[in-house]
Amino acid sequence: MTTYISLTNELLRRLNEVPLDSGGDGFDSVRNVQALAKDAINNSIRSILQDGQEWPFLRVNYTQTLTAGVNTYSFPSNYSSADWETF
Repeated sequence: MTTYISLTNELLRRLNEVPLDSGGDGFDSVRNVQALAKDAINNSIRSILQDGQEWPFLRVNYTQTLTAGVNTYSFPSNYSSADWETF
C-alpha cells in the first residue's frame, strides 16, 4: 500500500530532488522543496477526499428509527446526505 512518505518521495524524484529517508527520520523537520512536496501531497489527498464524498470508504451508515408525531430528529455530526431511495 502506498504511504504518505512514498508519495512524497515519488514527487521529489520527479522534481529531481533528494528523496526523504524512508524510515521517517527528519520527516517532520524538512524544509524548502521537501516541505513543499509534503504540502502538495497533503493538499492533493484532501482535495480528492472532498470531491469524493460518496466513496464507500468515506461513508458511515447510520439508521434512524422514525416515530409517528415526531417532526425533528438530530443527526450525527458527520452527517453528509441521506439516501432517499431507502425510505
